Amino acid sequence: LDWSLVCLQGLLEAGQGVKLWGADLTPEHCIYARMMNFLVEQDCGCHIEIAETACHALKSMGQLSITAPEEGGGAYAQVSRQTDEYCRCEVVRLVAELSVKNPPSEDAAGVRAVRSVFVEEDVIGLLTEELRQIVQASREGADRLPERIHRLKREVLAAIANLVHDDRRAQDQVLAHHTLQALFACSGMDEKSPLSREWALMAVRNLMMDNEDIQEEIRCLEPQGVVDTEEMRKLGVSARFGPGGKLQVSQVDREKRAEDLGLEEEEDAAARRSQEDASEAKEPRD
Repeated sequence: LDWSLVCLQGLLEAGQGVKLWGADLTPEHCIYARMMNFLVEQDCGCHIEIAETACHALKSMGQLSITAPEEGGGAYAQVSRQTDEYCRCEVVRLVAELSVKNPPSEDAAGVRAVRSVFVEEDVIGLLTEELRQIVQASREGADRLPERIHRLKREVLAAIANLVHDDRRAQDQVLAHHTLQALFACSGMDEKSPLSREWALMAVRNLMMDNEDIQEEIRCLEPQGVVDTEEMRKLGVSARFGPGGKLQVSQVDREKRAEDLGLEEEEDAAARRSQEDASEAKEPRD
């Protein structure tokens, strides 16, 4: 392992780190990203080169595509998705760490030099797109998402919170990419990733400090609606925004509630029967 780290550090210092990242991801790329995280933790001294490699990796991976574990594609497609998502977690973690960690024997100017790489490559824009994809997938069914997506959400929020801290350049990019809406969408409790909420609030706090443009943008934000969750349906309540933007909560008609719950139970039962029939069809017969 020591020799591998020495070789990797030599490649990075020679400016060859970006060549490690090809168009097709493999499990080795996850190892490369994890090793670079280890080099940062050990104050290796090639932070700018690692930052450039992280930017190249994020761009080469393209747009995040999230599907539920049971949704088609076969074993190869599932392994490819897992590799992509694990790599993203490690690379985004690199961004979060590099945004706040001083290179060896340097002051805060070293961090600013590393952040300049992220600003020039518009990493805020890349992270915002990933966060929007995660938010949309969570609205469609957070319980169905794999654990690594919840981890990726936490890492993305941590990276944004660190990047915008005391850096007006990154804060301006947040305004340009309308990142605030995605941050507020992550400010509620997430049982699968409790720290995500804390990172989202930290990001908003860092953005608002001494930035009147961000403060005005937040004042102008208006609620878009209320998500009708399964928990609300079971409790028999509904919510909506009334005149003046006030939240109004009302009791759902009992007959309508019973009808909705009955339909859901029928759909669940039908899905279970389909799975059982499929299992029986696969069993060998004498």
